[in-house]
Amino acid sequence: MIDFKDINVVGLCYKTHENSYDEMFHKYIGEISQTQFSKERYYYIYPFENELNSQKRGKLLKKQPSRLKNIHEYGFDSEGNLICVTEHISESIRKTMIIENASEYITAFTFIGGNHKLQNVTRVFRDTSGQVSAVINWGMYGWRYDSFKYNEEGLLVQVERVASEHPSDKMTDSTFYLSYVNGLLDSITQHYSNGYECKIYP
Repeated sequence: MIDFKDINVVGLCYKTHENSYDEMFHKYIGEISQTQFSKERYYYIYPFENELNSQKRGKLLKKQPSRLKNIHEYGFDSEGNLICVTEHISESIRKTMIIENASEYITAFTFIGGNHKLQNVTRVFRDTSGQVSAVINWGMYGWRYDSFKYNEEGLLVQVERVASEHPSDKMTDSTFYLSYVNGLLDSITQHYSNGYECKIYP
């Protein structure tokens, strides 16, 4: 069931932090104790983030490349928590995600471009067992609510998504079905309420 209260809270969080890049970045940059790099996105903030967005998983690099182009940079604090992700689109254009870790959820703020415009806020909720139970994304153009379902073995098997564009109240819904072979993700198909379906992974 959709929790519209949580959706509105994330929307308010977006509006509150639209111009907070400098403050947030300088706070978290001082907490980074370890840095890693990859080609394409490697680390997630929720299960199968890349695959659910039709993107392949990246590859970690052994050291910082000489040119920061099409490179992801990850900053970890002293406890190993991911607190900053910078996507170096080119040597002058980048997208920065700043991650706040709380007991019940994590919140990621993604800023883009030279003017550091807030693109979206993503809040990831966890249940008492530590598994992700829901993800809310509120951005410039709309919001979405994902509800995560697991089987008895603890594998994510279904993600129910409801989304809406601003300023419309019209919502669309779809369901992602994940299948596995020997415990490894094999495919993801997305089924829409109008009967349309498509394979988004691999």
